[in-house]
Amino acid sequence: RIDNLMGQLLSLEGKKDIDLQSKDISQIIHRTINFLAAKIDKHRLKVEYIDESKGTNVYCNEDQIKQLVINVIINAIHASKENGKIIIHTTAESKDYILSIQDFGKGMTKEVQRKIFNAFYSTKYKGLGIGLLIVKRIVDKHHGRISVESEVNKGTILTIRFPIHE
Repeated sequence: RIDNLMGQLLSLEGKKDIDLQSKDISQIIHRTINFLAAKIDKHRLKVEYIDESKGTNVYCNEDQIKQLVINVIINAIHASKENGKIIIHTTAESKDYILSIQDFGKGMTKEVQRKIFNAFYSTKYKGLGIGLLIVKRIVDKHHGRISVESEVNKGTILTIRFPIHE
């Protein structure tokens, strides 16, 4: 597991330019949710995907977007209570493609929110603190922005904005 994560991290560090293609990210998200179905079912969670992006394309690297979605959904799974729900929402607004992933789990304090993208910072037992660092680096490589809203015992919304390919 550590080797896999470190390999992902190093691959992001090594390349200045990545292979970007015009893609509909909603299709990548659908495939990734299906890929994670067993893990989602194991935790007795429901994933609701609301796609209002209307087939909007973004210049992206499909493998990196898939890794980003996997990392964020796995964090949402770990934060959620059994029989909980995760909402994934995509929309296009002005010049941005917006991906939001919301859980209704334990949430985070403001202090934790400030640290979640730091290397090796984790609040999870056996957590390596690399997953959200990888997410942040992928967002940066795609010229996007990431933000977090969270309230203790109410949940977290991670919002990622990518520039739209026109």
